[in-house]
Amino acid sequence: MHLIYTLLLALCTWVALPASELPTDGMWHLRLDGAAVRSMNKDGSGAAQRSPLFVSLEFENGTVRSPVFAYAFEEGLFHRQGYNKATHEGRVVAAKASPDGWVIDLEIHLRRDMWGVGGAEATYRVKLTKNDDQLSGSYTGVLVPQFHDTAGILHLADDINIMGDITGTVDTHGIPRKDPLHLKIKSEEHPRLIFRRKDVPALRSTASTAWGQAVLARMDQMIAETEVTAASAANLAAAHGLRYQLSRDANHAQRAWELLEPLIEGRLQVAGSGGNLWTSNSKRIYRSEPVVGAALAYDWCYEAWSPEIRTRMRRELAKKAYEMIEDHRRHEYNDNPSSNHFLLCNTAGGLAALAILGDPGAFPDRPQQPPHHHIAPLDTPTPKNIPINSL
Repeated sequence: MHLIYTLLLALCTWVALPASELPTDGMWHLRLDGAAVRSMNKDGSGAAQRSPLFVSLEFENGTVRSPVFAYAFEEGLFHRQGYNKATHEGRVVAAKASPDGWVIDLEIHLRRDMWGVGGAEATYRVKLTKNDDQLSGSYTGVLVPQFHDTAGILHLADDINIMGDITGTVDTHGIPRKDPLHLKIKSEEHPRLIFRRKDVPALRSTASTAWGQAVLARMDQMIAETEVTAASAANLAAAHGLRYQLSRDANHAQRAWELLEPLIEGRLQVAGSGGNLWTSNSKRIYRSEPVVGAALAYDWCYEAWSPEIRTRMRRELAKKAYEMIEDHRRHEYNDNPSSNHFLLCNTAGGLAALAILGDPGAFPDRPQQPPHHHIAPLDTPTPKNIPINSL
């Protein structure tokens, strides 16, 4: 049984800037020539070749969005060098107007990928001027290449001082706007993912029609005919959760939990493989689908489950949200925005996080991440909170 789920999860913080000094709205698309490390050996040796780094900055109401995301590729070589590049995450450290334009400090983690971009921590000071919709300027920066030895221990290579030219364009049309009719999710408001509580009466009315009854009959047939395995249990639980929402029959919510409990305990196996998809170390892309089904089941069965079941599932989904989204630097999957791995894993983690957002109960500790070396801005050490115009 296969279902298609789509979710856009946007989590961001904002750096406030004087509206009189920086753009109030728009996106700046920048090309930093030679700003990314390329083709270093995995042990940190070899020449540090460099390639362009593409960064987009988004402005809204006099604020600049942070974190930022960058990409490294060579134009004109789409398949060989420009396909499936890693997403390089970063942040805006500080920004201000200068007599000639703008000065912006960026800190970006350049992740190693299998197509040649080497891992490094990078700090850039960007100086820009604007002429109509065109941007130009220069940057200076420091790269600290990273590599892991055979024991998996992270090492830092010698600093690389870099500089180069910047070109770019201004786009005033690509800013997503908030829906004025959107209602924020309240604590313990369920359902919330695919449809909201206010939508349930209309769905039940549709389900009571001849067409709706035929759909439910087919759904019940598929549930009955599907073998319960680690690959199917969460989807079956979600199906029972939907049946509960449409019928208010608590037996469906109970059956959903009976399917999920052995899954999260690792007692269900994938047919023919001898493994499971919840507690195992199988590829994350394979582990993403049960997370989606479990998140939907939690959302649809929440009001029928006991507080104990809710708390247990909330902790499981929280751990999976971390695992699917935050664990990307361990490179067990293709972590770039063009990849099916990236889409499925981030969708699963996003649904898990949204399903439990604001609900009461103990929250698990954040998993320990691999070492992540941060570099201070170019001039001064970085305080925890960067005051605006601190350059």
